[in-house]
Amino acid sequence: MYGCSGQNLTFEGRKWIADWHFVHGINLLNPHLALYSMRGERKRDYPPTISFQQPWWRFNSLIAGYEARLSYALTRGKRISQVLVIHPIESAWALYEPGDDRRARQLSDWFDQVSRWLLEEHYDYDYADESLLAKYGRLEHDRLFVGEAEYELVVIPPCFTLRRSTVDFLQKWMAAQGAVISMKPVARRVDAETDAWDFVKDTIIVENDRTAFTSVLGELLEPNVRVLSPEGYPVAPIWVHQRADGEKDLFFFANTDRTRGYACELILPGDGAVEEWDPRTGDVHEVAVEVLDDEVVVSRFIEPGGSLLLVMDRSKDAREIDEDDEELVEEGDEIDLDGSWLSEPRDPNAITLDTVRWKLGDGEFQGPDPLWKVLDPVRRHSGTFSLQFSVSVEVVPEPDVFLVLETPEAFSVSANGTALPATDCGFWVDTSFRKRSLNGLLRTGETTIVLSGTAEPKIELESLYIIGDFGVRTEDNRTFAITSRKSVVLAPNLVEEGFPFFAGTISLTQSFEINLSASGRAKLVFDDPQFVVADVWVNGNNAGQVVWSPYEVEIGRFLVDGTNTIRVDLVNSLRNLLGPHHHAFGELLGVGPDSFSDAENWTDVYQFVPFGFGGVRVILEG
Repeated sequence: MYGCSGQNLTFEGRKWIADWHFVHGINLLNPHLALYSMRGERKRDYPPTISFQQPWWRFNSLIAGYEARLSYALTRGKRISQVLVIHPIESAWALYEPGDDRRARQLSDWFDQVSRWLLEEHYDYDYADESLLAKYGRLEHDRLFVGEAEYELVVIPPCFTLRRSTVDFLQKWMAAQGAVISMKPVARRVDAETDAWDFVKDTIIVENDRTAFTSVLGELLEPNVRVLSPEGYPVAPIWVHQRADGEKDLFFFANTDRTRGYACELILPGDGAVEEWDPRTGDVHEVAVEVLDDEVVVSRFIEPGGSLLLVMDRSKDAREIDEDDEELVEEGDEIDLDGSWLSEPRDPNAITLDTVRWKLGDGEFQGPDPLWKVLDPVRRHSGTFSLQFSVSVEVVPEPDVFLVLETPEAFSVSANGTALPATDCGFWVDTSFRKRSLNGLLRTGETTIVLSGTAEPKIELESLYIIGDFGVRTEDNRTFAITSRKSVVLAPNLVEEGFPFFAGTISLTQSFEINLSASGRAKLVFDDPQFVVADVWVNGNNAGQVVWSPYEVEIGRFLVDGTNTIRVDLVNSLRNLLGPHHHAFGELLGVGPDSFSDAENWTDVYQFVPFGFGGVRVILEG
């Protein structure tokens, strides 16, 4: 899981993907990938890297703990699914033709559509593989089981053929007054040979249309759990997973909409005390509910990409809503913090050098070319080669400044004609990224760094990095210059404030005046967040980390009357350091090795992702 998502996959993105799996009943996650080393092409192996190399690694327990707690909760007891959906894979096999998969793809699209309609109407379901249905399906006292799971309704999505064993089993189910829905186009064959109409005509045939399908579905079966808007309509983007564990029922709700939150009435079957289990913190607290006949109602706003885990204990009485529960927290004064912040990087700034002039043996220098284009001719060459990297320097940074390169033992390295000291100064980011001192070797104007070595078939040629306390200036995102670092920055996008290649933590600090309300409650709210983690400090006290919606943190207990100081430690990812930098489509939905060397979609304009936030507000609560 997570492979191909790119280095900029945030905790919010990881949570959203994990929630999608959890709500479908997938409760053991296998993240991709944790690299021992990012040397050479490994760093481009379907990122993200989920390990110590990432700037956010020290906060990884926030998302890992969330996932671990949900994995624990959603393996308790037994999943409750009301609907059994016959999987049409055997119809796809029958319809597929080499060189023409259109009919099989159409079947797949219909199948996906039916699955989504069920989820959006809050009917949980399982897929029935026909071979497993033949092996494990059974009827007991007119109830349908597959293994230990029980179902109330069978849906046959659009298909071409059904197994004889499936037809015989479902005919027995219908004879026991069980319902089977067949969606058009209905099955035409049994075992891809004989006509299926004698069976299909006894099922409930429904048009391949959402309104028609959900109307018939609603007449036959009410969902165990309903998620309704205040107006009484199903909230389609919020899906639900239910489990039974003795006297307890677990209900996991996931908002699949990353851009919008929803006010919901969550109507749960049964009568009992309801608790909220918070997977992020491990906290548990009782929830006040409205008790109806054999149901309880929980009113809740579920954030964009948000989730909620409720547990009903039927051995205890529900706590009904009273006047105290209905007391609303009113938002009072609001303070917009100015866009200018004092900045202090906690990690060195960087500039990535990925374009070279190059020569083989005693030949003439060629290029400049992207480094990846040089790799193949160097590997095919049997002799020496040289790579010439150039960087513009407007202001020479104060020490310490380092050149970072991989496998330095394979090269002789010089800067402006002077050999670099061979002393290894440790690693940066990854254990294969070795530092060599550049102190005293940079000069204003153009600095040239030359790597020389002997070619071999498996040699790896990788970007260089210059790191230190400096800023990086660019006018066009094509060429870059080392310059002095800004001490005051604008927060919306630190990429444009001299940190285009930066990977790490930057502290942003600002002071403001406040008159506290009697309640002393206040929250810090981020607008347009463009970070992985915002670690918030108020008057020297850690208020917590902001990593997903709601992008806010409670700060009231740390505020004082008068002057207060907010420090936000913003953490990003490896994306702007490692790329892909040159894909014309910018930030890609899927990232693999070819994304870094796609000649057809190549651009010399470097593509970065924003880093910062659009605004910060302090909101006092009454």
